[in-house]
Amino acid sequence: MITASPGGTPHHLDHQPVAATDFPHLDPTTGVCRACSYTADGAPIVPIGWPCPPIHEDKQPAGEARRKRYAGAGRLADQVTARRTQLGLTRNQLAEQSGIGVKTLRSVEEARFPRPADHTLEGLDRGLDWRAGSARRVLAGGEPQPRPSDVVVPAEQQVILRAGLPAEVETALIGHLQARRQDVEAALEDEARMLLGQTLRLAHLGAAGSAG
Repeated sequence: MITASPGGTPHHLDHQPVAATDFPHLDPTTGVCRACSYTADGAPIVPIGWPCPPIHEDKQPAGEARRKRYAGAGRLADQVTARRTQLGLTRNQLAEQSGIGVKTLRSVEEARFPRPADHTLEGLDRGLDWRAGSARRVLAGGEPQPRPSDVVVPAEQQVILRAGLPAEVETALIGHLQARRQDVEAALEDEARMLLGQTLRLAHLGAAGSAG
């Protein structure tokens, strides 16, 4: 994974060089670099011992290099958030339906890693009711293939779901809004009955007056 790029900037796979004592990069039980030896979900890949080898990249603006590397992750983040909002799912609910941890789901929605693990992508397909392979397709620059859904999410809930709040805050606010909506709907139902009663009485009085 090391290229002979003269003048390139050395760095590690997913982090800047750090001290051997810098948790959580060093796994004290195995002596390998966590950032280079595990996926974002904690799944082991090829172990890389400490100190992990640097990779030399051709000189280019750091922001541009990151933008290219994380372009697919950014697309996936946008699509996941949009679909979750469309379905009216909190992060906790999507985590439960997909089998993905809440922390991992948040990392996906914030595009923290260039490519989530395969089981994460498969879980997103399940939880978001996408056809198999949709999450991978988004990473590659394509579009997801959602299954039809007749879910209608109230506008006020969409505001919360799009905000990127911590899962526990998101769940609490959605619960509050749902309770308020039930209260408002009950009040409107009572008002509808009252207006109907008044209208029927007026119609009855009008009919009686005409008959007299």
